[in-house]
Amino acid sequence: MRGDMSHVQMRPEGVPPVPVPYYDPLGEVKKYIQQEVPWFGYFAESFLAPPGVMAYGDEVAHLEASFADTTLGDLQSMVPGSELFMTHFSAYWDVLQNSRVAPNFTVMTGDKDDPRFDAFYLHGNEARLFTALFLPDMPSYQALGFEQRDPHPVPAPNEYYTKLYVFCMEEGEKATHGPYQWGQNGGLFDSIQRIRAAADQCLPVIQNTVTRWLLPPNPATDLPVIAWTTTPFHGLLFLQNYSATQAASMTIPVQEENATWECIFSTHPKKTEAQWTQEGDHLVIHGLAPGESWILRDKNRFSI
Repeated sequence: MRGDMSHVQMRPEGVPPVPVPYYDPLGEVKKYIQQEVPWFGYFAESFLAPPGVMAYGDEVAHLEASFADTTLGDLQSMVPGSELFMTHFSAYWDVLQNSRVAPNFTVMTGDKDDPRFDAFYLHGNEARLFTALFLPDMPSYQALGFEQRDPHPVPAPNEYYTKLYVFCMEEGEKATHGPYQWGQNGGLFDSIQRIRAAADQCLPVIQNTVTRWLLPPNPATDLPVIAWTTTPFHGLLFLQNYSATQAASMTIPVQEENATWECIFSTHPKKTEAQWTQEGDHLVIHGLAPGESWILRDKNRFSI
């Protein structure tokens, strides 16, 4: 069940310490349907705004009281790698670990496919999808049209934006004339197909694992890079550089004995050889290009 406007909490005093019966209508719908089926989930359309911004009280507490399983979040409204993006990514991870509601790593939503939000998608689109797919214990969300979305450094005609088809206007600045136009972004489409092919290879192995951060999302660092593996360890290491302009070098504590590392995937298709050195129980990574993603495998633990 997708709950529209799930962030709405109408009590000025905030979320009660003990939710009363029929606290939230969407929560009651979930409880009612659960009586008759083996499993039923509730996806909350909520943006995890600060307390008192989009509703009264704390949004996470409200979603928990409403029996929401997962929530949309707002990473789609931020430029990948920006301080704001990394701050929210880190905060969402804390919510994932410490509440009953799982925020999504959202790639794009239909309501952000709008000329006002073009800046969010000028770079980092492959990085968004890579992270969304390979974090095994964080859900993700992707809207229609993402895989061929053209970058729009200046606004495109309205017919290239899915959001404007929600309004169905025939006049004015939000009007559309004719059918929706798919983008012609062959480069993005090719990259996404390669990422999905890598996911087909890796996800069956890591699907029942949990993320073990080696470099967690951190807004205080000079470069927006992350690195992770999984517990249990199945021989895979994932790296992401969100920067649009700067290559990244980093030192990663891997702690796997007798590992022999090989790069099995890069989002740069012409990459000839990934560069790193192993120093004891650390990998020193050289030259992770702007926006680039890597998957490394330990040859002793993961076969291809």
